[in-house]
Amino acid sequence: MPPCDPSLPAVSVALGDEDWECKFSDVGELEVENWPWKSLKRLGCLCSVEGMTVVNAPALTSTRALRLAPSWPGDIVVTDAPVLDDLEAFADVTWAEEVTLRRVGLRDLRGLGSLGRLTGDLTIESAPRLASLSGLAKGAWVYRVFVRDAPALVHVDWHLRAAAWITFEHVGLLDFRGMETMQELPDVSVLDAPDLHSLAGLPELGDVTVTLEEVPSLVTLDGIAAGVTHLWVSDAESLVDVAGASEAAALSGLIVEGAPQLRSLVDLGKPGSPLRGVGVGDVPALGSLAGLDAVPGLQGLWVGGRTGFTDLTGLGDASRLRVVWLDDASDMVSFAGAETATTLDALYVTGRTPADLRGLDSLSYVADARLETPSLVGLENLAAVGVLDAWGAASAEGLEGLRAGEVTLKFSADPPLEDLSPLAGLREGWLWVGGDVTWAACVALDAQLVQNGAALDFFSCQAVDGEHIFGY
Repeated sequence: MPPCDPSLPAVSVALGDEDWECKFSDVGELEVENWPWKSLKRLGCLCSVEGMTVVNAPALTSTRALRLAPSWPGDIVVTDAPVLDDLEAFADVTWAEEVTLRRVGLRDLRGLGSLGRLTGDLTIESAPRLASLSGLAKGAWVYRVFVRDAPALVHVDWHLRAAAWITFEHVGLLDFRGMETMQELPDVSVLDAPDLHSLAGLPELGDVTVTLEEVPSLVTLDGIAAGVTHLWVSDAESLVDVAGASEAAALSGLIVEGAPQLRSLVDLGKPGSPLRGVGVGDVPALGSLAGLDAVPGLQGLWVGGRTGFTDLTGLGDASRLRVVWLDDASDMVSFAGAETATTLDALYVTGRTPADLRGLDSLSYVADARLETPSLVGLENLAAVGVLDAWGAASAEGLEGLRAGEVTLKFSADPPLEDLSPLAGLREGWLWVGGDVTWAACVALDAQLVQNGAALDFFSCQAVDGEHIFGY
């Protein structure tokens, strides 16, 4: 077979399983389908292409017989080549739009050593023999990286300079070694990495959000790199210690969810800690929030699912909080421990626990409140809200002190409510009332608001029988 011959004409060509005689040197989009041979020798006359797709090449073991020119404005796609062991055909290619490798036999990325820029995605799926990502050009820039179903991949071993997003799913990673020299990596996600036991190797520079899901071998958070600013860990059944987060120089947000052996948050905080938000969910062995009192700049708290504690004791000075969210926190009984909270940017209670809001005794203002508690008792000192949505409360008791805000209340009561007088003190804003309330209660509330000189922008009260008042 003759070598690359630039004198041959340039065309776009699709190759099927018919016998092939090389007649072209410069091909636009080259598509090779149902390729029955072990090599690409039959394409040896090609000098350059503007994108190459290989689909269903069950016998192809090597691309070495083809050597393409450096310029490359298209994609590299190889699908269903289960014994393919190299990408040497692309050894001189310096840039491409996307690289997609699916159901291939590659052990690494040898052959992509000149690929310095990838403007689209690097996608690797169903690569059972892939053990390393070595082979990419040193200092390469890739837009996004997706690696899925590569159970033999235990080491990254690349020298990328930057990527916007990296996702590993169902991989054998032990740690992140090989990524520490990256200069730009906003987001890295790992889903289903049963052997991941260390956070070592994450980038030291940048502003990195790390998401880890289904990491049953992770025991501690030791080794968090300086570049990590947000960390979410879920389904970590062996995690027993989060103290390592206190050593992270830039970590401002930490969420741990689905860690049945986590028993303490003690040592999480220290003087100068950058932590601003902490979340815990489905941590049934965690006895309390003790330890958060030592996080000086804590502003946000999320609690979800089974927690092992019944209130917010251990939180420390709640006046520093800006956001509190209880998300189906089934073990919660009250907000005890948050008595010093006076103003909040957000208060969210999704789910029916705790049963009321006792413990928020000093709360006077909330910018955004979304509540599903059966009772609003505990908010007696709440004087103003930006927005208050409460769905499912059995009465308006607890809102006697409210004077201003945009308020939406849908009651759940049997029999329907006949008394809405706790709302009569509202003077300014917006009020919608509905659900299980009687027509008589709506009429009485309307009269009370008028008598008290309310200057609402909007008022609507819809009774259970469909009758409603619409005014102001």
